[in-house]
Amino acid sequence: TFPKSKLMILSPLKNHLRHFYRSEASRCNSQTHFKTQALKTKVRSLKGDMRLFKNENYTDFYTTPPILALDDVLYVEVNLERPLITDIAKNSELVVVMEKCWGTPVADRDNTMRYYMIQDACPVAGDTSLKVHSNGVSLQGRFDLKMFKFIGDDLNDVWLHCSVRACEATNAEDCVPQCGGNRKRRSNGSKNSKGLNYVSLEATLLADLPIQRLTQHTEEYEILERIIISKGSVTVLTPGTVSFNVMLCVVALISVLAVVFSITCMIARRKRDMMKALTESSNFSSQDLY
Repeated sequence: TFPKSKLMILSPLKNHLRHFYRSEASRCNSQTHFKTQALKTKVRSLKGDMRLFKNENYTDFYTTPPILALDDVLYVEVNLERPLITDIAKNSELVVVMEKCWGTPVADRDNTMRYYMIQDACPVAGDTSLKVHSNGVSLQGRFDLKMFKFIGDDLNDVWLHCSVRACEATNAEDCVPQCGGNRKRRSNGSKNSKGLNYVSLEATLLADLPIQRLTQHTEEYEILERIIISKGSVTVLTPGTVSFNVMLCVVALISVLAVVFSITCMIARRKRDMMKALTESSNFSSQDLY
């Protein structure tokens, strides 16, 4: 045992060490929190796009609004541009996680009429019309869905939206959501997208084209569509648009000019034949006089 006088000397030192330890721990926690917040601030603005593809290989995407029947399958790809971040560890990789995906009858993402396909980074429970091909593995997220579950009888146009976040992955499965029967037990007890190492706020992407339901009306319009190819690009002129009406006027004008030209040529040809006949007749008359 220490004498009482020595304990009185060591007591302030003990208190000083305790205070130093607590202040250092608080400073470390503060720095970690600040670093996380700073990292989120750096990737607050995410840029990307969402495209609609024609096949499961994702090689041919739509350049005009797709007109699909209720039994068709639509292939969707979400692309996220790589943010410029210096605080990500060298052995880490940024990937995109599709948190929510839904459809609306207008381009407004907040429309009250909506149909969710993906929630909490996983397909909606019980929905077998959706198949997620990749989510949380790269800067591209892919899924396909069957139109009969997506578009009702009263909706002809549908817009797709996806809410995405950037996630930092040190290992291949760090940012892969655990969904349905494929869920694995995680050390932190998290499920779905909970506990993923997100480094950004949510950003909502809008598909570049609306989806149109194939009806008898659209089938009739398909016959009237005109395709103009110029400089390697393809533009579809849809009936009812200004471009289509202008094209109809031009075609009508050309048709009228062609008819007028044909009639003029026919009249000129008849006049020429008549003049030729008169000339021949006068020649015969002169020969008879001699």
